[in-house]
Amino acid sequence: MLPVTCSLYPVICMDEQLTQDQIGKVVAELTRLDQERQDRERERLDREQVAEVLRELNLPVALLDDAMEQLRRREALERAQRDAQRKKRRIIIAVITAVMAVILLVSVSMWRHSAAMSRISAGQARITRSTDDGGSLQSVTRDGQEVFYRVMIKDAPAGESLTLTANWIDPNGNLFDQKRYETKAIDKDAWPTFARCLIGQAAPKGTWKVELLLGDRVLSATTFEVE
Repeated sequence: MLPVTCSLYPVICMDEQLTQDQIGKVVAELTRLDQERQDRERERLDREQVAEVLRELNLPVALLDDAMEQLRRREALERAQRDAQRKKRRIIIAVITAVMAVILLVSVSMWRHSAAMSRISAGQARITRSTDDGGSLQSVTRDGQEVFYRVMIKDAPAGESLTLTANWIDPNGNLFDQKRYETKAIDKDAWPTFARCLIGQAAPKGTWKVELLLGDRVLSATTFEVE
């Protein structure tokens, strides 16, 4: 450390001992003060130069201070406008970023939902009457009673409700009946569901087909005879 006395640095008294870091800060402060003094002198010099130009142009020097004040105000206004524009651009960029983030989240959510729906499949499918004995009928008679199509849904996402469509197609390939329904919330890996159709005396005999669809995808299809 270097000893510094009041004779060398009037600001520092009592022979205060300064570290190299403190000396550096003192030098920096003196440099800053000197720069401010030079700036003030330069500003006064610039004003004198402007006044001289005005006198050469035969313009009123008395209005110089007002003109310079107006100029400072105009420059301040322009800076404020530029700052406002920059702020506006930042806000627009932030809004666009937020919207893009929301779109991305929605897209990811939709993709995950679509992927989950694509994994759904159907297991055992059976034709029965209203009374289900666990078997599957190969043929039914046109006795006016309902025919049930019972399907076991697999790999459905828990908590989801599925919108299913059942198409009953007669031997001529015509759509005899179509029903769309929504299941309850899935709460098990294998979920039983069923569709039903009333086949009366007017229905044609022959080989019928019933299919169960999730959206436009056929999960299960079965044929049976109507006598």
